[in-house]
Amino acid sequence: MSQTYPFTVRPDDGDPYQVTADLRDVVAWEDAKPGRKVVDLMKNDYTARDVYELARLAAKRDGREVGSVKDFMRTAVVDLGHTLPKADADGDVDDLAESADPTRPAP
Repeated sequence: MSQTYPFTVRPDDGDPYQVTADLRDVVAWEDAKPGRKVVDLMKNDYTARDVYELARLAAKRDGREVGSVKDFMRTAVVDLGHTLPKADADGDVDDLAESADPTRPAP
């Protein structure tokens, strides 16, 4: 079983970042509340609080200061999936990837 759960975290007072919860985080999530099962995540049967808790566990394992679950919920928005534009090997982000309108300007 190789389940991973990608998240984009947008702190109120910092730059957004991406984390991925893996089975280590899922086990910690299950252990935090009796009755939780990985199969619930696999069936997309989870709450918004579950999303925050799992993203927080992944962020904490990644070495980020995220505080308690309540602190994390109060100070950051969590998106399901990795939603930040990708950078190339030099760290440059393709401006077209961020553009809302891909239409070329008139000559």
